[in-house]
Amino acid sequence: MTEPVKVFVSYSWRVEAQTCHVAELEKQCQERGIHLIRDSNTMKPGERISQFMDRIAGANHVIVILSEAYFKSKYCLYEWKELLQQKGLEQKIYPINIENIDFSDPSTRLSFVDFWQQQVEEKEKPSNH
Repeated sequence: MTEPVKVFVSYSWRVEAQTCHVAELEKQCQERGIHLIRDSNTMKPGERISQFMDRIAGANHVIVILSEAYFKSKYCLYEWKELLQQKGLEQKIYPINIENIDFSDPSTRLSFVDFWQQQVEEKEKPSNH
């Protein structure tokens, strides 16, 4: 008996709570004999999310559910950064752009840069305590 293909999935929890896209994807994968590995069904009690995120970077196949929330999550961006550092990237990542984000539009890309710049500025503000 052959072992099922294992595929990690990287996604925003916030989007999943609203859409259940990953739950549906998991169901479809199971029907095809593909083991979809996601944090909610793989992590053990007490395991840090960073340990799971590090395992994603070493995976042979990763589905990335792209959304605005994905690019505004430090955890998702950590996974994305780790994935981008892997050799053979084009053969291991399968992006799904669920919100039809137009990455070719410079203003779209700049909106994410602006978001993170604001986050940095907020963090650097002196506290009024």
